[in-house]
Amino acid sequence: MGSELARLTTPDEVDRYATAAGLTPEGRYADWNLSPYTEQYPMFLTTYTKRA
Repeated sequence: MGSELARLTTPDEVDRYATAAGLTPEGRYADWNLSPYTEQYPMFLTTYTKRA
């Protein structure tokens, strides 16, 4: 028996963390097939670029 305490991170929160690290959001997708993201999906994939 075990337990786990977890909190989901929203796309906006992830973007803020990435921006603070010097990254620029490039695209957001629903899955690894790069399907368009909508808020109905529980998971997301975001790509970022790094400034030169």
